[in-house]
Amino acid sequence: MGTAHRGRGRGGDGRAGRSRNGPANSSSRLLTEEQVAQRWGFAVKTLQSWRAQRRGPKFVRFSQRMVRYRVADIEAFIKDREVEPEAAARR
Repeated sequence: MGTAHRGRGRGGDGRAGRSRNGPANSSSRLLTEEQVAQRWGFAVKTLQSWRAQRRGPKFVRFSQRMVRYRVADIEAFIKDREVEPEAAARR
């Protein structure tokens, strides 16, 4: 009663309710390599190359052709590569 529910209503993709990959805005939401490439500016070929070399962000492989990435794993991958400028490190 009177409680707002996440994942209800129309999402940015025009579908009502939850997407098939889980709740919107969830760090566990699964994204395609195309979605990752577009959202974070990686080339799809780079993601494919990293997977082949066992580098890059964690991914979930459902089959040879079906690979997904968790938002949280992409964000962790980026955070692990943050470089603090020397001036700030000396403080």
